[in-house]
Amino acid sequence: MNIFTSPRWLLIINAVPLLLLFAFGYHQYTLIEPLLEFDEHFAAWWQAAALTIGTVVIVSSLCAFFVAQQQELSVWLLLFVLGISCGNLILGIALTADLQPWSIPRWLREDNLSLYHLTAIMPTLAYSLLGLVVKLTPEPAERSYWPDLSKAVGIPLAVYLFGTIIVPLLGFRISGFVEYFFVIALATVTLLFLYFLVRTAYILVSRRSVPGQTGRTIGLVLVAIIAPLLGLALNNGALPFGNIVSPGDHVFGNFSHPAFYLIAGVNGLLLCLPRYDGSLYRLGLYLGRCVGAAFILYFFLIFLPYLPFALLLVLAFGLGLLMLSPLVLLPVQVKLIREDYDYLRRYFAAPFLLPVGLLAFLTLPIVVTINYGYDAVALDRALTYVYEPDQSAEVRVAPARLRRVLENVSERRSGRNQFAFSDGTPYLSGFYRWLVLDNLTLSQEKLDDLNQVFFGVRPDNPGFNSQGNQLGAAEVKLTDVTTDSRFDETTRTWRTRVELEMTNTQGFRSEFRAAISVPDGAFVTDYYLDIEGRREHGILAERKSATWVYNNIVNASRDPGFLRYDTPNLLALNVFPFTENQTRTTGIEFLHKEPLSITVNGTNVQLGTPGLHPLTEDVVSPALGFHYVRKAGHTDNLARAQVQGELALHLVLDASRQHDQGEDALINNVAALVKKAGVAPERITVHLAGTYVQTLPYTDDWASALRATPPGGFFAQRAVERILADYHAHPRPEDPRIVVVPSSGNDPVWTTGLAAPAAALPQAEEFYRLNSNGVLQRHAFSNNPAVILGKLTDLPAARPLRRVSTDGQPDQYLPISAVPQLLVTTPPETMPDVTDTWSQAAHLFARHQYNQLYGQTNTAAWLAEVRGSFQAGVLMPTTAFLALENEAQKEALRRKQAEVLRANAHLDVSNEEIRRMSEPWWVWVLGLSLFLYFAGRVRRP
Repeated sequence: MNIFTSPRWLLIINAVPLLLLFAFGYHQYTLIEPLLEFDEHFAAWWQAAALTIGTVVIVSSLCAFFVAQQQELSVWLLLFVLGISCGNLILGIALTADLQPWSIPRWLREDNLSLYHLTAIMPTLAYSLLGLVVKLTPEPAERSYWPDLSKAVGIPLAVYLFGTIIVPLLGFRISGFVEYFFVIALATVTLLFLYFLVRTAYILVSRRSVPGQTGRTIGLVLVAIIAPLLGLALNNGALPFGNIVSPGDHVFGNFSHPAFYLIAGVNGLLLCLPRYDGSLYRLGLYLGRCVGAAFILYFFLIFLPYLPFALLLVLAFGLGLLMLSPLVLLPVQVKLIREDYDYLRRYFAAPFLLPVGLLAFLTLPIVVTINYGYDAVALDRALTYVYEPDQSAEVRVAPARLRRVLENVSERRSGRNQFAFSDGTPYLSGFYRWLVLDNLTLSQEKLDDLNQVFFGVRPDNPGFNSQGNQLGAAEVKLTDVTTDSRFDETTRTWRTRVELEMTNTQGFRSEFRAAISVPDGAFVTDYYLDIEGRREHGILAERKSATWVYNNIVNASRDPGFLRYDTPNLLALNVFPFTENQTRTTGIEFLHKEPLSITVNGTNVQLGTPGLHPLTEDVVSPALGFHYVRKAGHTDNLARAQVQGELALHLVLDASRQHDQGEDALINNVAALVKKAGVAPERITVHLAGTYVQTLPYTDDWASALRATPPGGFFAQRAVERILADYHAHPRPEDPRIVVVPSSGNDPVWTTGLAAPAAALPQAEEFYRLNSNGVLQRHAFSNNPAVILGKLTDLPAARPLRRVSTDGQPDQYLPISAVPQLLVTTPPETMPDVTDTWSQAAHLFARHQYNQLYGQTNTAAWLAEVRGSFQAGVLMPTTAFLALENEAQKEALRRKQAEVLRANAHLDVSNEEIRRMSEPWWVWVLGLSLFLYFAGRVRRP
């Protein structure tokens, strides 16, 4: 039984894609169902579902009957299946507008729904067409291919002449019945064109090669070599046609890599080689053609959805060359592989030929997977080094491989071409996103970070990117703040609800933004936003997922409220949208141990009643890993044991080697600073900050070590993080001064900022930068580290410190302060069984700050922080409160969160573009399954 007339094949090819399409459609329907408004929209989904399942049932039943009768597919059945596939195709396209009406926000719509429908229908349509070619072409080896070739060439020519000459002469008006007639006629003519084209190739490859016969060879050269290479060149803009396809454009996807041309040429050459006798020669052909089969199948699957437009594209500007080559080559490839297999059965057993053929077929997918796997390892190592600073050993990264990864990710973030059916490389880009990026992406900030750290490449907009510290938008004013505080005698905690009233004084679609300064020990347990007369409480969600949903909702002008941490002591609040002169209300609930004050856009707000229910002693919990130093104890804080801090100088030097000429000036600058500061050399430590950090005593020959450092970036953040971690792990009565010293024209690399690790070490309040003129500049740990707060003539003198003791923990030394402080000791990995919400929140924050300080920021730690936030119902820096308007938005948040929580913690969700679903991966699975099925059923005739 021929491969193209097997009922089992037809059953699989028809059922699998359509059932997967049904599952995808159901997934999309359950997302947007709450937003569907009219009966025709619901009816369209039911009709599409019935059409899909009905096609599966009818075709599967007919195939099952032929299987039971042990018959191959008949011409009439193939015609029937071809007709039902065309009908399904047309009706499905007609329903598209009602499946996803324009009332559905764009970010919730699946723009590729029609493409997926085409992808699911076209395998059946193409298979039935190939089956008809086989059934209606008996004894192809004895036929001439010229009649069919002339028809395949004549049909586009006739359509072109009809459209350019006859239609204008007759003056047709394309409307009503004429419109439907033209659609049906065009579909019929396209099918005939494809039929005669494929039949030409089928006859060509079936002809017996005899000495002196060149027709078959010339035809194969045209079909197998010239057409694919011309198609690739045309697609990539190497053969421009006016302003339609320009150099650099990629019409159907980016196939510009030289490997595509090389594989296409070699595969075409293998198909054109004569069928000489010789077991080793034919075995080489067999294996080479099996390797090329994966390449041809790849392009066949890419262009299946576009086959209905093949004739139009041929008429337009020849793009059909690329589309039609895989359709023609796939049956040629399969037939030649089968001929090689039948010949080799004289010399080799099937248990040998089938596995080696399968291995050859999988060669290209395996090579691609291994290559992408190395990219994934390189990216993971780079992210681990930059964003997980506390590693027992340095994580080394292959620079060439990492550079390739960053280029690939940057390219995939570049967006679509102006004229293109696809961006990136179809299927391969989706596979790359899945394997290397966990279906997420890297933000531009992280791409800049990695390029700076490892290669010293400065971004277009240099400097640390802080997400917050923004005051409210000028057109939306905070017009009223009310508080409601209640004290719980059982838990000895306050709950204060702060309600904000905001008024838009001008403009339309305005956004309210607030920066809320919060002291240690005050935690957010609830958030709400009044939306259209109802109070919508915020959903506590993973932060990246909530950010993605919020940004997409804002683009759709809906009603979200978004609350999250910008730094450990600063909340960022966004409310959107406001119409002109509109007043809206939102609220935040705080949990705190004692009366405190916060600020909202500079306005002071009191939490709790001062003097009522004071906290009489610190809250010390070594088991939970924190020591809360109360605000109410300020008076006795001053009376605690005090020590005079000793000045310690830490010099973070630029060892990036980006400016060799500036190293002498840097060394002289450091010497002048040390002399002026009067610090003993034994109390000075040098940190050479290149891509990697080397720490030396000042008394060593650090200048020679500086000049021996390999080139890279000035990763000052890593050096500062290690200094902070060392002081926390080994407390001592020192008042450290950290001075960052760049070389001329170079800036330090700041990635995530220093607020989070510094929060665990209260004496670390600011650091300094020594510019090329020898001037000291002040920078705050709690702020953007690139922002200059002022200038100094000398380093500040050492301050008095107070000693704070915790049972079982080393003494800590803090600056004298009136504000409460949450000290981090050594919190346990998992949350103990504690019912007190405030203690749970304090433990979670202590754990988070400890993780940030010591670089325990891997995926496992991040997941533990997110889950702990959910369990305690307390906002954390890794989570956010998001108040949403409808169930569709909430379902989108749940789905995005599930995707993010399965991925690497250091990857991002793109907010610069609304990323659609990846190409249907199941097409690859289907293609591989069909090949395995065919390989398993090959029999010697």
